Amino acid sequence: MYSSLRPVAVLCCLAGFIPRVFSDTASDLSAALAQYPSLSNLRQLVNQQPTVINTLFGNNKNFTLLAPSNEAFSSFASSHDRSLPSAEPDLLKNTLSYHILAGGLTYSNFDGPRGITVPTLLTGELYNNRSSGVSLAANFGPGANGQVVLIQKQSDGYVQVQASLLQVNLTALDKQWSGGYIQMVDHVFDLPKNCTETMEDTDGLDALYEALKESGAYGPIDTMPNVTCLGPNDDAFNAAGNPQKNFNTSETNWMVRSHVIPQPLYPDQIQNGLVLQTLRNTSIEVRVEGEHIFFNNARVQSTALTNNGVVYVVDKILARDPTPASGSAPTSTTDPSPSPTKNAADKPSATKQFLLAVIVAGSFSLL
Repeated sequence: MYSSLRPVAVLCCLAGFIPRVFSDTASDLSAALAQYPSLSNLRQLVNQQPTVINTLFGNNKNFTLLAPSNEAFSSFASSHDRSLPSAEPDLLKNTLSYHILAGGLTYSNFDGPRGITVPTLLTGELYNNRSSGVSLAANFGPGANGQVVLIQKQSDGYVQVQASLLQVNLTALDKQWSGGYIQMVDHVFDLPKNCTETMEDTDGLDALYEALKESGAYGPIDTMPNVTCLGPNDDAFNAAGNPQKNFNTSETNWMVRSHVIPQPLYPDQIQNGLVLQTLRNTSIEVRVEGEHIFFNNARVQSTALTNNGVVYVVDKILARDPTPASGSAPTSTTDPSPSPTKNAADKPSATKQFLLAVIVAGSFSLL
């Protein structure tokens, strides 16, 4: 188990004692950062905001600070039209929280074949509408329930961190101080958004975003905790005949919800042969071939973190399974399964029938 985290909630009860109990935390961090000229902007922020730093770290000795470099501070100021130190107090606190890992980690901890998922101190439903799960609790302790980042060491030895939509570079300092370890990153992390907003901001998912809006499925998906969203890219929609334009609302709703798994599944938790159920009660089988991950016939192209789970951008629309995985019809009364052939008025056009036939045929070809 990695070094565990004491619940941040305890800090709230001790708020009145912070100056006395934790008085050395900010000064210790400032002294540690002083050894690195490329972290001078962060050191200045620490000196300006000792109360915030003391509140975040407390007297715990088992954190890892992903310290934004001076380059990261400049990039943040350019993209947000303001400096990080001038951000509103809540934004500053939440942003710093997302850079603090709930465990003491060094370069040697990043060796996993698909990296490591690590909880941070970022909590609250707006940015962390998810739970830690068994594996994270086993590795980092039951109190480590904050929003996560994904850290992976590449074949060339470089380390990358996935935080929300950003993939940033990590420079391993392995610097110890009284609060744990310090590593350096070259960007300030953006705070996570919900599934729909994440897809809207992701290049190549315009067609999926259109389908989400058309079907109305985005509302439940955005507010539901603990989800994995499979996002077919625009090329996948084009290859399938643009079903987001040709399907009716019920058909589109089926398609969208057949790409949502009601649990967060991070890359290091993926296993070959794993079978998952979607919101539409259909089955998805996971395949791992070397460095590539497949959900049924769709290969993962990239990953993004949302406030309630994870999005995998994939290169195909998953073949539609006409029979629910459990062998029984979905039981939802608010979102019934589509019945496009129930009557003449609802009967799909020849184009739609063709598209459905192609997708269904694709599912059988994978058996």
